[in-house]
Amino acid sequence: MENNNVPSLTEFYNFLGAAENPNVSFLKDCILTHLFALNIFRAGVRRNNADAIMEGKMKFAPLFYSLNMLFYQEIHFRDCMARVLMPQEIKEWWTENESFSTSGSPIKGEGGDFVLEAKNKAIKQWLPAGMPDERRWRRSIRNLDRLQKVKQNTN
Repeated sequence: MENNNVPSLTEFYNFLGAAENPNVSFLKDCILTHLFALNIFRAGVRRNNADAIMEGKMKFAPLFYSLNMLFYQEIHFRDCMARVLMPQEIKEWWTENESFSTSGSPIKGEGGDFVLEAKNKAIKQWLPAGMPDERRWRRSIRNLDRLQKVKQNTN
């Protein structure tokens, strides 16, 4: 920019590769490895793109092993093994249903756990305070759509 040239991606990568400052090297590693992997993973989930989801996981996975995170190591290992060993028909179904869009928008996908959390939160709004019994849970679950319509119509 000092020479009035428009910076390019190649020049930026050359600058990062030649940087001797340890702070620049650390930021380069953090941004181009871990934050980029999280963004790829998030974009994959939002758009139900199984390849991007897997790419983000694989790029981020070395942290699980370098930081001795046994719980995440096991989850990552089991996920990879399941993907390798599952039959082709299931693999195709899995790829198409890696994430879900409750709103119907193709760019607002969520993982299954977040979808269930949102449903669970909506159900809990209709339960009385304290420990609910099984009968009240069932009644709230079965009537959730009706209850939400009543709430929407009264507002």
